[in-house]
Amino acid sequence: RSTGCPGEFLVIPSPLFVCLSVCVVLMSERRRRIKILTGSCKRIHRELEAYQQEAADQQTRIEQLRDSATCEVEYIRKQTEVLRETEHMIPDTRRRLEKAYEELTSLVHECETEQELLESEELVQARAVVEAVAAVFA
Repeated sequence: RSTGCPGEFLVIPSPLFVCLSVCVVLMSERRRRIKILTGSCKRIHRELEAYQQEAADQQTRIEQLRDSATCEVEYIRKQTEVLRETEHMIPDTRRRLEKAYEELTSLVHECETEQELLESEELVQARAVVEAVAAVFA
């Protein structure tokens, strides 16, 4: 839109410029999405490992309490409830990890066809997370 000022030029972007601009925006959007999904997978994976470790530690603690004759039955019962609550969190966390893993794996496969993203730091990190999480489902 011209205001009529002398020396003002009306610049109309070329179709190639528009196409390149859209490609750059899409690339940065994909990088952002890779980063978010990678972070989600890492966080949920750590969460799952923490619940599994907590359950194992709690089971050991309960066994030690049962072996010692000085502990009250009520205290052992409460510790067993804590163990059950922790064990109930594991399947839900595993489902969330599986969903995030599938999304990240799909996005990594999509991005591997794009030359600009092939060696990007985000894609390298995403591949590493995919390999680490794949061991959970193997």
